[in-house]
Amino acid sequence: NIDFDIDTIIKDGTLEVIPTNYDRVMYGLNNYLGDHKSITIYNNGYVTDTIVWIHEISHYRNQTDEGRSQVNDLLTETLAHTMSLIFTDYLEEEGFSYEANIGRHDMLITFKAVSSNAYVLTKMYLLYETLGDTSRESYKYYYGRDDDYDEVKNKFKKIVQNNNDAIFNILFYTLSGVLSVYMYEEYRKDNSFINNIEKLNTCLLNGDDLQKCLSTIGLTGYNKESLDKIEKAYADYRQLLSESKYKMLKK
Repeated sequence: NIDFDIDTIIKDGTLEVIPTNYDRVMYGLNNYLGDHKSITIYNNGYVTDTIVWIHEISHYRNQTDEGRSQVNDLLTETLAHTMSLIFTDYLEEEGFSYEANIGRHDMLITFKAVSSNAYVLTKMYLLYETLGDTSRESYKYYYGRDDDYDEVKNKFKKIVQNNNDAIFNILFYTLSGVLSVYMYEEYRKDNSFINNIEKLNTCLLNGDDLQKCLSTIGLTGYNKESLDKIEKAYADYRQLLSESKYKMLKK
């Protein structure tokens, strides 16, 4: 149900494939070169490379000519991770179950690492926003303990010093981890959910607001109903990973 002409973007040079000798291919690039959009992907000769390719092509599909809006920036990662997860199902159907499970586990590890950073950023932000400083005394007063203060503060400094955009990037990736697992599990329950995913892609291209975008995938906002759906999806995803890990160990 996805109408996308990949042959054309290969022929016109929009999609550039670069051979590499990395142990693993874990990323690609989407670029704006003047008024021309482009994708750079890497080929290391592994089946798992293709999961990253799907991720980057998904980004390309919702790049607008004018650049990304804030909502587009926020949700493009969600769509890209969702399409990568759905693609792991295709790999499994084609006989590459081991590679599919590697892809699923890699994404969960990434989501956990990003979520850990988001937790630290949020703790320090809330502390500063509420009390106006980030001292140990304020930390203990606000959180009721300070035994983890040095660890949290040092990690916070490291995150921010390494990347000026860290706060925004980490929050974007945390949201994408939460929503992409939800969307993937909705798709696994009923493959027709791909139509909802396509509607979300169209929302990004149209520059629709966040509430309208989320409504296309069955989420009505920050409420118990939506949170329960997401929590259930994560439980199902963890069960899938538990089963696949057992299969990987047997192999």
